[in-house]
Order: sequence, then C-alpha cells, then structure tokens
Amino acid sequence: MIQKRMFATKCWMEVSRDKKVLGTMTFKMFDSECPKTIKNFKSILTASNKDNLHYKNSRFHRVITDFMA
Repeated sequence: MIQKRMFATKCWMEVSRDKKVLGTMTFKMFDSECPKTIKNFKSILTASNKDNLHYKNSRFHRVITDFMA
C-alpha cells in the first residue's frame, strides 16, 4: 500500500463497487513539501491512527475518467 522513495512517497488504494475491483488510484506525494498532510493521509489510508479513521466504504463526489476522483 505504501512505497517509500528518496524524493516521494507513492501510495495507492484499490477502488471497488459491489465487491468488484474497478481499478487502482495512485498518489505520488512529496514528503518535504507538506509533511504533516502526507503523514495524516498515510495514517488514514492505512488506518494506523488513534481515531481509527479510514477510507473503507467512502464514496467519491465526482469521478472524471483518467483525471480525477
């Protein structure tokens, strides 16, 4: 789920609907640019935070193919 690199952290999540995997969203984050934001995002992505926050069963407001979700 998380792959650390020298200049950036690469994270991804599988997106599914009705238990069918639709694809994978990949995020490339530059740790030195906004370290607190990236730390928070990674903790929610992996559900490794004190409040047990996660993205499981979250919905997307809008999806634009090959651009944004």
